[in-house]
Amino acid sequence: MKNEELQYKFWEKDKSDRRNVGHPAVEYIYKNMAIKLKTLLDGPIDSILDCGCGNGFFQTYLSEVFGLECAGIDFSKEMIRLNPNPRTYLASVTKIPFKDNSFDLVTCSELLHHLPRNQQQSAVKEMKRVAKSYIFISEPNRNNLANLLFFLLKPEEKGGLIFTKNYLNNLCSQHNDLIIIKSYKDSFVLPNKTPMIIFPFMKFLDKSFLSSWLGFAVNILCKKK
Repeated sequence: MKNEELQYKFWEKDKSDRRNVGHPAVEYIYKNMAIKLKTLLDGPIDSILDCGCGNGFFQTYLSEVFGLECAGIDFSKEMIRLNPNPRTYLASVTKIPFKDNSFDLVTCSELLHHLPRNQQQSAVKEMKRVAKSYIFISEPNRNNLANLLFFLLKPEEKGGLIFTKNYLNNLCSQHNDLIIIKSYKDSFVLPNKTPMIIFPFMKFLDKSFLSSWLGFAVNILCKKK
């Protein structure tokens, strides 16, 4: 089965059993991600687009932290059905239905590893096109052992096997009109998978040096020249 067919089949299944945006683990991850992102930006942000917004985890807390109505796009009708945010559109990250420089900040979380390798550059190019100033990307860290096992066991997640901090840096550095402001690893908490019984311990690990070495996520913030 081709990757596109595999992804479509997986994401259009009923996802009602997934955690919602108000779950403590979801709030912890995505609110903190939005807060940290805000501290890294220079200047006001008046508009945001979240690509691959899914059921609204990052989109919701971007809206809350930045005090605006964040827009979102996703290719899955099922995920959009579960998304509580009003400005959410059915669309692909490789063909974003907005004009050039439409948003001050364009974000993308846990999306690129679901795309074929030859579409990842197209996605970055499209995000850059509609971004006025900044692009932020977060992907799973292949060098985290739990992630590695997950990628090996789940066919729809196998694209994560190539995602490291260096890979994400190289993906963005190929665009001469992008400046990498910061790239980093963080978080031992997974929104849908971390059992609540170990949630406090994982939050404790997040405060240690291990998080910046073996955290679940690799993140990169770029600015357009």
